Amino acid sequence: MNPDTLAFLNRQLAALLLEGVPLEGALRQAAADLRGPLKGELLALESELAQGVPLTEAIERRKLPRIYTRIVRTGVAGGNLPAALIAAANHFEESSRLRRNVQSALFYPVLVLCVGLGVSWIAIRINARANAAFSDFAGDGTSLPMSSFAHSLNHALLGLFALALAALILPPTRRWLGSRLPGFKDARLAQIAQSFHLLLQSGCPLPESIRLVRELETNSPAASELARWETRIQGGITRLAEVSRPDAQHPSKAIPPFFRWLVLSTGDRVADGFGRAAAHYSERARHRMDILVTGLAPGAVLALGFLIVLNFLPAFLGLITLIDQLGGGE
Repeated sequence: MNPDTLAFLNRQLAALLLEGVPLEGALRQAAADLRGPLKGELLALESELAQGVPLTEAIERRKLPRIYTRIVRTGVAGGNLPAALIAAANHFEESSRLRRNVQSALFYPVLVLCVGLGVSWIAIRINARANAAFSDFAGDGTSLPMSSFAHSLNHALLGLFALALAALILPPTRRWLGSRLPGFKDARLAQIAQSFHLLLQSGCPLPESIRLVRELETNSPAASELARWETRIQGGITRLAEVSRPDAQHPSKAIPPFFRWLVLSTGDRVADGFGRAAAHYSERARHRMDILVTGLAPGAVLALGFLIVLNFLPAFLGLITLIDQLGGGE
């Protein structure tokens, strides 16, 4: 579900509840401004509440983010649902901001690959027509000079661009970028820290917070490291400093030592420590993404020019050679 929509929804629900509107009515009013699956989930939730089903039970049946479900349950248990909704709204707004940063950084590489695909396809068509026209003109079935090289190069570039574009938009590649490249990795760490901060601040116990964040990070390198944290807690270790401690067999890669230092720097105020880590890595991700986008803009222009020259140069050289040969023949 769209994080921006979830953030707006939660702020609207919190405002209605603070004004004294019953939860069923608040859900109905909020759903009136929505479209798509989220509207259906809210109306179904409102219907179950009207039938007397407790909120903590009804929300578990809805197809909503697990972290959101847990925050709502914690807010109900603590008797302060509006505060929990506002905290969730802040979380989803930050998630949306980080996602926009990542999308901005990927825009220029995707643009270059898309234009490269188009230019290669056009070059193939133009070179084929030019070669056919020359064969008809020559009358002996001969081809333009360098036509075979141009044909092979254009098709090779077309396949290369298609593979690169497919790899860039596939989830495994995005996960690899998120765990390796500066900026992308910072955004992922900021998201992990923000999730921990939200859960712990709302009163969720550390073991359950680790489990929920691990589920959110499924198929990412951080998931295996968080699984080790869970194993240690199940073994009776309770202090986060010991739970998160790397060892010789499993050195910390997905979660760097500085992340751990930021979290532990606040002592027993673990939620504040994760908030500090979230703020640090969020700001660093924004800064690095801005530098990356600024650098990619002129690079994309140069790359597009190079692609155009690379695709059409063989055909152009072939035509020059042909003109020279015709001139020499006269």
